Amino acid sequence: ITYAFQNAGIQSVTLTMRDAAGTSASAQQNVTVTAAARPTVTSITIAPALAADRAAGQPVTFTANTTVAANHRITRFDWNWGDGSTSQTANAAITHTFNTAGTFVVTLTVTDDLGQTASLTVSVAVGSGVIADFTTSPTDPQLGETVQFDGAASRSTGGATITEWTWDFGDGSDTVTESDPRTAHVFALPRT
Repeated sequence: ITYAFQNAGIQSVTLTMRDAAGTSASAQQNVTVTAAARPTVTSITIAPALAADRAAGQPVTFTANTTVAANHRITRFDWNWGDGSTSQTANAAITHTFNTAGTFVVTLTVTDDLGQTASLTVSVAVGSGVIADFTTSPTDPQLGETVQFDGAASRSTGGATITEWTWDFGDGSDTVTESDPRTAHVFALPRT
């Protein structure tokens, strides 16, 4: 016979046998049952890995990296996304879409086949999906010299086309809105 003990500790096992004449005999033996090690969540892999590449409205893939006791397995992955939603799956990998930009505290709780649990919490930064960047030429302009600004390095992580660049030159002049990433400006006062 085989038997699965549900509790750790010293278990007293008794065998009683009886023959056809009705004679019986018993033998007793102690069996030490040890508890299986609790599972652990060692890490959570997030893709895209760079926060700058994660954008609101775009899917983010999470993969749980876990350890379990020998001959046991994780049966459930419970995800709390930190945005008011939760998910449950039997798989280590899942995709979630955050609807707004921000930093979200994501908590994963795993349950093994013995009902033991482990948790891990990570912070996940999600951007708006647009990254502004620009260059200047010349880099050290003289007073009254025309400075060229190029915002073509700006990008949208979701693949959308950038249609507008608004420039504030920091010198009190009016802002300039362009449909082209390039513009020019002449500074009237010497300062940073």
